[in-house]
Formats: sequence, C-alpha cells, structure tokens
Amino acid sequence: MALFASCGLIDIHSHILFGTDDGAETIGESVEMLKLAEKQGVRNVFCTPHHWSLGIVNYEANLALLREKVKAEGIGISLYEGMEILCDKRHLDGVVQDINNSAAKSLNGTDYVLVEMFPGMAAEEIFMCAESVFERTGKKVILAHVERYESLCCDSFMLACLKELGCLFQINAYSLVKESDGSIRGFARKLLSEKLVDFIGSDAHRMKHRPPDVSSAVRYIYENCDSAYADAVCFGNAEKLFLQKEEQ
Repeated sequence: MALFASCGLIDIHSHILFGTDDGAETIGESVEMLKLAEKQGVRNVFCTPHHWSLGIVNYEANLALLREKVKAEGIGISLYEGMEILCDKRHLDGVVQDINNSAAKSLNGTDYVLVEMFPGMAAEEIFMCAESVFERTGKKVILAHVERYESLCCDSFMLACLKELGCLFQINAYSLVKESDGSIRGFARKLLSEKLVDFIGSDAHRMKHRPPDVSSAVRYIYENCDSAYADAVCFGNAEKLFLQKEEQ
C-alpha cells in the first residue's frame, strides 16, 4: 500500500461519524475505522450520514468531538462536512428546501451535493430528480454509488443524459472487487472502463459491515486505468472541487 499511501486518497462518501445514522455507533468505532482508512492511504474523509436520519441533529457536535479525538490520537486524516441526501419525486420539495437552507449539507460548503436515489427508481425519475435539484438549488449533483441503480445499468443513453446535465458519478470502492453481486460489480467496472466515474467512496458503515477497506479497489483502478485517470478518480477530482475551500 505504500504506492497508494503517497497519493493522499480522498473518501467522499462515508458513514464514519458516530451517532448520526446506521453507521458508526460510538466515537471509539469511528476512531477504529479512521485508523484502518489511514493505513490504506486515505488522508481526507467526508462524513456523509444519511440526511433522513434523526441523528443528524447531533451532526455538528459529534463532528467537532471526532475532530478533537483524531487530533489527540495523532491520526493523519482531515474530516469534512457533507451528507448523503436521499431523493425521489415524492419528497423532492422537502429535499430542495433542506438543501437551500443548508439542513442538508453540501460537501465542505461547496456547490456540490451527494445525492442517492431510492433503489428500483426508473432511469427517467433519477434524471428528473437530479435536474430538479440543479434547477431549484443551483447545486451540482454527485450521484452516489451509481453502480447500484439497476435501471441505469443497460441505459447508455440516460447515463449520457445525466453526464450532459452535469452530474458527477461516485462508485463504492467495495463494488469493484469485493461485491458478490456480479451485475453490480460488472457495472462498476464498465463505468470505470468508459471513464464515467469521477470519484470513489468507501460508503463505510461499521467495522463489521462495509468497513473502510479501499485497498483492493484502489489497486484495481491503478492496474486497469491510465495513471492520470486513476489519480483523478482516487483523489484529484475531489481535491480540485472540494478542498479549495478552507475547512471551517
């Protein structure tokens, strides 16, 4: 992992912040997850709990506590704000309102929001929701774990429409190698081979459920993509778009 560690990997999607959703339950578990991430070369982590979770009322306080703990433990990772915002047409008005009043946090206070769609949504509805977020909030949509949306798997036209709209695509590191569902794994690899992927994220939840284990995915990316594109996916795009703003 020395090769990858020198890159300063950036994880834009994690549930590593304790006590906010179905991710890490305690600050101790958050620290354990961050230590694992650090060993694999991760240097920046976006704490993106589910926006719908009641635990987000604790978000800012828990993030401040975790930052203090990271500093005290000497962990070489910087933590940034964000949320994974669930979107569908039934709840679109509320989602737009929460984005506009910052109850649904963008990534590090930028104009980019991490948006997930309900499983099973039609490709047309995914496009409609993304388009509405763009038009009604002025924010740019990053579509979370795009490889998990079955309706997009065989719809090259709609993937192209989403890209033309300005959507950026994040895939889960887990999906490239360790995913047992062959269709999801295959779609993730197809997106990568066609250079449609903009970011990876661990989507880490807990040490015993999707831990922040990104090493096999990063290795796959560097072995199957040209180095410039691999750098962009693993850290370059996120560094350019999200880390130019000073951390608050």
